Formats: sequence, C-alpha cells, structure tokens
Amino acid sequence: MGSFFDGKKLLLVDDQRAFQVMMKAMLQNIGLSDITLADNAEEALKICKNKKFDIFLVDYNLGTGRNGRQLLDELRQNDLIPTSSLFFIITGDNSRAMVLSALEMEPDDYLMKPFSQNQFLLRLQRSVEKKRTLHDLFFYLQKQDYPKVVDLCDQHIQDNPRYAGFCRCLRAEIHLKLKEPQKAIDDLEPLIEKTPVTWAKIMLGRAYVQVERFDDAEPLLRSVVRKNPLQVEAYHWLAQCYDQRQEGDRALKILAQATELSPQSINLQKMTAKIAMRNNDYGLLKESLSNVLDLSRHSLKQNPQYLDNYIGSLILFAQHSGDPYHIANLSKQVNTVLFKAKRELIRDPDFDFDHFEDICHARVQIARGDLMQGKKKLYKASESCLKELSESDPALISSTIHGLLQLGEFEYAQTLSEHLKGRDGVDSLTSATLDIVKEGDQLSKKQEQYNQLNREGIQAYQSGDYLQALECFRGALKKLPANTSAVLNKIQALIHIIKSDKKKTSGEFRTECRNALGLLEGLPLGEAHQQRFEQLNDEFQELK
Repeated sequence: MGSFFDGKKLLLVDDQRAFQVMMKAMLQNIGLSDITLADNAEEALKICKNKKFDIFLVDYNLGTGRNGRQLLDELRQNDLIPTSSLFFIITGDNSRAMVLSALEMEPDDYLMKPFSQNQFLLRLQRSVEKKRTLHDLFFYLQKQDYPKVVDLCDQHIQDNPRYAGFCRCLRAEIHLKLKEPQKAIDDLEPLIEKTPVTWAKIMLGRAYVQVERFDDAEPLLRSVVRKNPLQVEAYHWLAQCYDQRQEGDRALKILAQATELSPQSINLQKMTAKIAMRNNDYGLLKESLSNVLDLSRHSLKQNPQYLDNYIGSLILFAQHSGDPYHIANLSKQVNTVLFKAKRELIRDPDFDFDHFEDICHARVQIARGDLMQGKKKLYKASESCLKELSESDPALISSTIHGLLQLGEFEYAQTLSEHLKGRDGVDSLTSATLDIVKEGDQLSKKQEQYNQLNREGIQAYQSGDYLQALECFRGALKKLPANTSAVLNKIQALIHIIKSDKKKTSGEFRTECRNALGLLEGLPLGEAHQQRFEQLNDEFQELK
C-alpha cells in the first residue's frame, strides 16, 4: 500500500487547527508526505485552481461560508477533481440530516469523527482499490461517453464480481439518463426477483415512473420507504409518481417527510416548489423558494434565478391571498428581500442588480393595480437587457417575462420564453415556473377570453364594421388592460371611425384615440409594435 502513496498529493480542509495537526501526523504515519492544509472552502478553491490533488479530506462543517458539501459541488462544477482522485467527507456531527445531506452528494466515502488510523487506512484502501479496478469506467463517465460506460459496466460485471452491484446500478442509471427506461427495466426486474436489493428497487421505481407505469412504481417505492425510511431518493420518486398521476396533495405529503429527513436538500425544496405551484399552494411555494434561496447563499456562483423565483412567489402569494394587507405590504417585503440579497446573496459583479431591482419594483407596481405606470417602468428597466438577449442574465429575462405575463403581454412574453428555453444556464425551476404560470387557470382563462374578443374585433374590422370592432377591442382591453396589441387595434378602429365621420361630431372618439396613443407614448416597444404605433400616430395627427 505504501507504494501507492509515493508522490500522491492530499488536501485536508478543516477549520479546527487541533484536528489538522492530529490528522497530518496520522497521514504521515501511513506514508503520505505531500499534504496541503486549508482552513475553509474559499481557501481550498483557490488552492485547487493551481494544484491537482489525488485525495481530498474535507470536513462538512467549515464555520462561516461554504460547507464541505458545497465545496464538493463547486469543485465538480469547475472540473477540479481528477477522475482518479478520492473525495472523503468527514464530520463530527452524526445527526441524520447531516449524514443524508453529505451522502446525497455521493462522495467516495464518509467518515465520522473520531476515527482511528486503522479505520481510516482500511476505508482508504477500499476506495483506492475500487478506483484502481474501475479506473477506465470512471474516466469515460467523467467524459460523459455513456455508451462506452455501459459497455465497460457489462465487462466489469463479468470480470470483477466484487463490483458487480455497483456496475449494475451505474448501468441502470445511464439507461435512465439516456431516456432508455425500458432497458433499465429489462435489466432490473430479473435482478430483483433473485435479490431484492434496495438500490435496485429504487432504480426500478424510477424507470416505472418514466414509462408511466405508476401502479407498478407506487407499491415498489412504498415498500422501500417502509423498510428503509432513510432512503430519501425513494421518497423523491414516489412524489414524482403521485405528481404525474395528478395527486398533488399526496406528492407534497411525501416530500414533507423527505424534507424532514434531509432539510438541506435543495433538490427536494425545488421539487416541492414546482408541485406547490401546480397545486396553487402559494404559501408553501413561498416557503420552499425561501429555503432554496437560503440553501444557495454560500455557493461560489450565487444563482440570481433563485432570487427571481422567490420574489415571484411573494407576488403570487399577495395576488392570490384575497387579503388587501398582503398587496399593501408587498412593496415592503420585496424591498427587504432585495436589500438583503444585494448585501449578502448576490455578489456576482457581472449581474446587473440595479436593473433587476427596477424590474422587480415594476412587477410590484403592476401587482398593486397601477398597470400603465408599472408597464412603463418594466419596459424602461428591461430595455437594455432585451437589446442584447444573448448576453443578459436569465434572471433578468425571466423576471421581465413574469412582468409581461402580469400585464397580459402574451405575445412578447412567448417570444422571450422561446429564447430562454434555448439558453444554457437556465435553472429547471425557472423553466418550470414560467410554464406553470402561463398555464395557470386564471391567466389561461383571461388569455382565452381576450383572444376571442380580439379575433371578433379583427373580423368586424376586416368586414368594415368599425364600431363593432371598437366594442370588441374595448372588451379585450377590459380583460387585459395593458395589452399593447389590443391598444393598437383600438386606435386603428378609432381612426377609421373618425375618418368616416362626415359631420365632424367624433370628439369623444378623438379624445379616446388621443388617450390611447398617450398610453404607449415613450414606451420602448418591440420593433413591429413601434412601427405600427408611429404609423397610427402619424395618421391621427393628419386628422387634426
């Protein structure tokens, strides 16, 4: 074993000096001499950018700042852990939540303090042997060459019975990742008949959910939860099963149990938020998105989309509460969140926080009923980011889309949504939130009513019945008072009515047309709307 340690580099990250000294002596005793020490995650990240390590020993609790779990996540995201390296999480906290949170990140091993030199050496030898034997498999896994990984899993199952279970599990995982659930099912069903191991039952339950065999997935996953109540992943997929069966209440109940077991799991909180939103549970939505924002606060690159989603939940909660107090208090709540975020959460110098803040204030103004002033503020705040969409942060675009949907500007919102779907770096929660908001009952009903009236207005206009067209466009604006297309349609109908008035008695129509043009004056409209506005404005001026 000593020959393995020759030339190996180890990084020890722990905020306790006494443990560093003790651990360094232990490491030297087993033959490791190239040891680097770091007191916190920030220092460790800087070190790892300039030096490669073969072994990482990282304490879970690192005082203020990021913890060991978050450090592991950042190192993986930045490709700073070589394929052959080992990552051990160590901690003195043996609470259930801590253990499950650490295991969710799938380190190579997990050690509880205190441990002896022999215990540590035995665990290290076991992990080293696994990495040595399956080195080619881990190499192609990191390269994301999944077909090659499947081939190597088949080979290792035959050649290395000791790791056959791990390889079968990984092979099923790859099939699911490649959206080949039936292959996973064909592989796992015979295995479970012979040996009903827990990981295989969870994996098979996942596959059943993917092929919508919910009646098979539910009892299987329920049996795992009953016999192995700490298997958080089983709760996750059982909730997915209920959610896809349109049983939102049951899904949320299962997620609540899972979150109690693993309260630091950001994935569980995000899933809870998605289902809560689909079930119009805006109180739970607000709570879960607050937790997502809080859990992400020590990430190396804070995600402003989490902040945008949380502010959106505050607006939705206020709008649907039926209590005037929440609408009246909305501005204060959002200002408090933005103030805290600017100081503590969003430290990315490339993020345009000032414009984001203005967009949020515009959305609050719209939610409080001041549609046209809110619209002007929204358009002005988002103008610069929308001119360079590909360079703008997804949070700015997402927040603008939500504001447009509040206004009923569906066409513009749809254009931006299509752009966002094609962007890298868009969080799954952001995408899901936009889809759910657009498909919400109240918004869909308003849009349907608006579309019907707008179509009838266009048909009347094309047939020359401008008064009937005007009534339809007025009706459309009652449904969506700030919709730019409807305003322009109304102006166009009014101009034709004024033109055809031989007796020059159309004073009220002229005033209505002038006021409608004033609503759009100075707004940074889209190119097509801007051209149409200028043309109609010129026509109206000629009538004078």
